[in-house]
Amino acid sequence: MRGRISIAKIINTVAQFYKVSVNKLQRKSRRAKFTKPRHVAMYLLRSELNKSYPYIGRMFGGRDHTTAVHAYNKILGAIQNSPGVRAEIEQIKNLLYSPMLNLTQNNKINFKETKSNMAKQNPNNKRERFKRLAAYRTNEVLKKLKVLGNCANRSAYEYSKEEVNKIFSEIERKVREVKSRFHFPKEKEFKL
Repeated sequence: MRGRISIAKIINTVAQFYKVSVNKLQRKSRRAKFTKPRHVAMYLLRSELNKSYPYIGRMFGGRDHTTAVHAYNKILGAIQNSPGVRAEIEQIKNLLYSPMLNLTQNNKINFKETKSNMAKQNPNNKRERFKRLAAYRTNEVLKKLKVLGNCANRSAYEYSKEEVNKIFSEIERKVREVKSRFHFPKEKEFKL
């Protein structure tokens, strides 16, 4: 079962995903950089929270409900016709519903995360970036494992115990390999 999400979480997550500010997302700019994220946010407000079109229009600079209808239909069509857009929407939904992660703190996100200041970030921002990325990537791996589990259907597939053990021993080996890449510095011991 999916967790609860809010209007603020949808808007903040979409803005962060597309690297635009919430203010620019809600303004009347027609630049493509802001239009697509705005349409995605409108689509998600309708599809995930079932908000009315007039309400969605008001959320984005007092726009008419027909703008929200257009945005919803445009993104719905893009999802059906474009694997890239479909993947983006899935990534955003993963971020929205990830149980490991609380994207927002008091429903606000720091949008000043640029390459030039990444090195200067305080440890809390780095930790939040890690949690967000790790949650997304973990969810992707778990989806793939679930798909692998579909191969357990004996009416559709034939397999031996050895074949299954070989698959899972390889998965376990790779998990150990990836886990070993994480570095945990040892605490210095006090010496006299």
